[in-house]
Amino acid sequence: METTDIFILIFTGTAGGILSGMLGVGGGVVYILVLPMVLQHAGFADSEVVPYIVTNSLFATFIAGLINVILLIRSGFFFYRAVLWLSLDACIAAVIVYFFILPQPWYSKDVFTLLIIFLMIPMSIQLIRPSPKVMNSDETVQNNKDELTPFQYSVAGTLGGLITSLSGLGGGLIVVPVLNVLMKLNIKKASSVSLGMVTIVSLLISLINFFQHHEIKQPENAGVHTIGFLIPEISLWLVVGVLAGAPLGSFFAKKASVGFLRKLFGIFLIFVIIKKIFDLVI
Repeated sequence: METTDIFILIFTGTAGGILSGMLGVGGGVVYILVLPMVLQHAGFADSEVVPYIVTNSLFATFIAGLINVILLIRSGFFFYRAVLWLSLDACIAAVIVYFFILPQPWYSKDVFTLLIIFLMIPMSIQLIRPSPKVMNSDETVQNNKDELTPFQYSVAGTLGGLITSLSGLGGGLIVVPVLNVLMKLNIKKASSVSLGMVTIVSLLISLINFFQHHEIKQPENAGVHTIGFLIPEISLWLVVGVLAGAPLGSFFAKKASVGFLRKLFGIFLIFVIIKKIFDLVI
């Protein structure tokens, strides 16, 4: 692997780790921007790269989430019950979609992605626009809840699992706005809970991919070793970056105000929406 690609992977892992720690998302949207180029440099044909992108992005997402979950547990800001309710329903929904909907001939990822994009636009605007309810100092938001019912977490988890599986959008990109904008949960808690869910779901899907595809043979022209669709040389350098970025993201999240995090997440969401629209058009 070229030295330039190694530095790019480390930088990408760092950026993904920071996003994961700050916003409660997996960072996959960053990884998938860089992995196609690195895979092409490693000798993979364009027609071969998609499953390798998904698998290695999910693995890095799991590592980033795991590191940040450990940091949240150590700081006493991890909510086990909320994560359990959210993750259980997200995993059930993702497995149902994976095995029973994705193989159907009528399923179209592009159509589902376009539908979800239009649903996400108003939520991103709601996150960005200044709110008179935001207070100074600690900038807690009036009328924001510190807790939801198990049913509300289950609904959010089911939506996250369904939408992630159907469209390929990251679960945190859906769950955080649903919890904060629609259900009025404090965004710091919403990000923490989302991070726990993203970690569990990415681990589940990674295990499914591994056991289903671990016997896949390495492409003839590939200049790196593969285990199924996992490429240790690429994943390792992503993880090196994640190890540096995740603690930074967690630190910034603690210091940032609620209002700042809302705006930052909204801007990030708009960036993802624009990218997805661009991918659909091109």
